Amino acid sequence: MSYFNSYLWGRVVRAFFTVLLLVAMTSTSAARFISPDTLDPSIEGVGTNRYAYAANDPINKSDPTGHILDTAWDLLNVVIDIGTIGYGHYTDNKEMVTQGTIDLGVDAASAMVPFVPAGISKAARAVEKVDDAKALAKVDFDPDWAGKIHGYGQQAGKDTWHADVSYAKAVEYAKDPNVASVHLNRTIDSALGTKGVSQNRPDVTVVYKDGTTVKICECVSPSQKAVEMEAKNTTNVSKIDAAGFKGEGDVTTRGGDGDPTGGNPTGEAPTKGSSSRDNRW
Repeated sequence: MSYFNSYLWGRVVRAFFTVLLLVAMTSTSAARFISPDTLDPSIEGVGTNRYAYAANDPINKSDPTGHILDTAWDLLNVVIDIGTIGYGHYTDNKEMVTQGTIDLGVDAASAMVPFVPAGISKAARAVEKVDDAKALAKVDFDPDWAGKIHGYGQQAGKDTWHADVSYAKAVEYAKDPNVASVHLNRTIDSALGTKGVSQNRPDVTVVYKDGTTVKICECVSPSQKAVEMEAKNTTNVSKIDAAGFKGEGDVTTRGGDGDPTGGNPTGEAPTKGSSSRDNRW
């Protein structure tokens, strides 16, 4: 049913763009195209009317340069758009279908207007991605991040992922110049330098330089459930808030969007008793 709905929606949207283009580019009363014809008016069959297609006689005369799809580039983009829509329907990817439909409308319009290249919408998205990448590259990076990390990643069984992801998250937080300190497997009281807030030990506790914001992160080990860790975070955030701080909670699942290891154990995290790690931890 979802395939049928997305397919039907794609047909409706494409039909809308087709009608829109025909209305915009043709005159129903004169039964002719009204888009500019850029051919030399001195050529036989063209004439001086720059808004008539083939001198108003498309049956007996032609436009040899093909200004309806005036370049192979236009045609290629239209074919790509149709392929994108088809693949989106096949994989039931609604976002792909929607994007392909928008591209098809833009490229079809570009193809019917001389000297306007197709692919404008794709180029705009590419520029946007480049801008996003540049923006990310400009994010401040604290070169002294390592000195902010305290404690050790907690090993959970023989698989090192839990310790590795805890440490990777600690590094991720520590590189933020707004962060004052990051604590691995330490009590919240120890991280805050207080008593009576909580003796629970989140996998990662982040204290920000504003003196108010505190973030706790739980990395879900194989013996735990995400819903349990979320509940634990909620409890600890409530205690942090009650103590006059502003608590935030984060839960990282193996291979999830927030997992910097990609779900793979690396064996790189410093753990208590390890002999080959920098002693700053």
